[in-house]
Amino acid sequence: MIGLAGFGVASVVGGAAGSFEILVAARVAQGLFAAVLAPAALSLLSVTFTEPSERAKAFGIFGALGGAGGAIGLLVGGMLTEWASWRWVMYVNVAFAVPALIGALLLAKPAITQKPKLDISGTRYRAADSGQNPF
Repeated sequence: MIGLAGFGVASVVGGAAGSFEILVAARVAQGLFAAVLAPAALSLLSVTFTEPSERAKAFGIFGALGGAGGAIGLLVGGMLTEWASWRWVMYVNVAFAVPALIGALLLAKPAITQKPKLDISGTRYRAADSGQNPF
């Protein structure tokens, strides 16, 4: 959710940029927050789809949508630049980020309130029983 919110804020800052430096800084921030989003999305797929056939289908759909999104994004970006302004190439991301963030907030599960304790002695004992070097 941090990556999603940060990407949306960076998009607004980039669209409202009054100088080249701010635009570049906003694009850098978009890249950093997008780098947080990608592994989170893939980990959600891995946890949600546990059966191998379902997981393969989910990753296939994810890849297809990513490829199609890249192609469609170029076309829509060109149309926005031609018909509106280059700023709308940045602002359009907010139209996707805000509903996704609202959905994530509504679907978020509560965090674990009690952390499990690490059993160091049991770990060493089990490793010693298995015939493997515990260290």
